[in-house]
Parts: sequence; structure tokens; C-alpha cells
Amino acid sequence: MYNAKYRELYHIIQDLEINGNKMSIREQMLLSNFLKCYNKSLEEIMTPRSDIKAIKLPLTLDKLKSIITHTYHTRILVYENNLDTILGFVHIRDLLPILLDDKNFTLNSILRQPIIAAQSMKVLDLLSVMQRKKTYISIVVDEYGGTDGIVTTEDIIEKIFDGIDQGDSSYFDARPEFIYQVVDQQTIITSARVRIETLEKAIGIQLKQEEDECNTIGGLVLTRIGHMPSVGFIVNINKNIQAEIVDATPRILKQIKLTIQDYEKSNIL
Repeated sequence: MYNAKYRELYHIIQDLEINGNKMSIREQMLLSNFLKCYNKSLEEIMTPRSDIKAIKLPLTLDKLKSIITHTYHTRILVYENNLDTILGFVHIRDLLPILLDDKNFTLNSILRQPIIAAQSMKVLDLLSVMQRKKTYISIVVDEYGGTDGIVTTEDIIEKIFDGIDQGDSSYFDARPEFIYQVVDQQTIITSARVRIETLEKAIGIQLKQEEDECNTIGGLVLTRIGHMPSVGFIVNINKNIQAEIVDATPRILKQIKLTIQDYEKSNIL
């Protein structure tokens, strides 16, 4: 019943007449994205465990100062032993009193508690909890209580405003992250974490087949070859797209170069 109502409302929004007295295209896109998020789970948008940036206790004051100097984040996760024992997070502004008083340095006194959420929790449900508790980081846990990933308020807002001008995002953590770069009419270098549909829009060519159950270009490459490739490995995504591993570790794909064989069929530029 819910899915039927969702589809009906979605199509109503898509069919709205766009004029001065109706919704603008931007408003239509915003509502459309909002409805898409309504049925998404945290697992679909979270930053995976392998990409979590955090600091481990014990921590010296000198090391803390170095981290603050070299990070763009305003909120930093703190853990003990491993990422399954995240103790909380600190806000950069809370660190100022500590930095001014070296003798009484204690990180535990300013730790804030993140929200703990299950993978299956819906994105907009979490956003509601975040707003109510005024907490902007959530730890996503698996069925055994282990850390599976994290979701920030910024992650959710990015989904809602996907394809729409972002406006002023200074309220959220700065995350200067490489997405993709157009090299020439045939070539694009992309982060392995970029969603497949984002790249399909960029190049105007379908990458994913119906049987593919992955969401990112890195996942699609792994689906095609069935193992973790090394830098320089080349695989055909389909008859028109070739993927080459540009940057990777033994466990994680980082960057991929996509080459379009028949670039006249693309709209990459």
C-alpha cells in the first residue's frame, strides 16, 4: 500500500505543470529527491567502515594539535582499541579550552555522544532524530553491534539536494572529496565510491545492467572481475566502456579511469 501511494505521489510531482503559479523546477526536484530518500535505508548512503576517519586513544596533546592542523573536519570521531568501540566525537571548537590549558588536558571531558542506528533505519527517520537531539553524526551498527559505517547530516542533505544547487553548506562538516574529473572526450577519472547513476548522467551511457546489484562504480568493477584488482588492471564494463584501476590498496579501490571506446555516443563534454 505504501509503495503504491509513493509511486502515485511521485508521478504527480513529475507531472506538475511548471509555471509562475506552480512549483519551480528546483522545487519539483527537491520534493522528488525528498520522496526518494523516504524509502532509503542508512546502508545505502553511509560512509563505510573502511573509509571512516577517526582518532585512537590514548592521545597526546601534540598529536591532537597535529590532527587539528591537518584536518578539514569540524567533528572528529574518537575510539579505543578499534572502530567497534567508538567512544564519541569531539567538536573542534570544544578543543580550544584544552589547547590553552596543557596541564589539565583530558579529551574525555568534551566527548559528545553520536546517535546509534541500525542499517535498516530510514534516512528521513534518522534526520528527524538528529534534529531533535541536535547531533550531526550517527554510527551505523550491524546486528552484532559492530560499527558498519557512519552517516552525517551532510550526507542526508546531499541526497535531498542531489542535482540541485547546494547553496551555503558551511553549516556542515567540510568534506573536500574527489568525485570525478573529465580528462578529455573519451576519458573520465572517478572515485570508486561515486554512484553509478551519477556517472551515467555525466557520460550519457548506461553502465549498469539489470542483474547488477551494486551501487558504486567500484562495486561494478568488482562485480565484473570477482576479485580485488591491483593498480593498472583493466576490465571491460560493457562493450563500450573500459575501466582501469588508477589507485587502490590491497583491500580498497580508490580511483578508476573510464575510457569510452565510441565517444560519439557519449555526452561527456
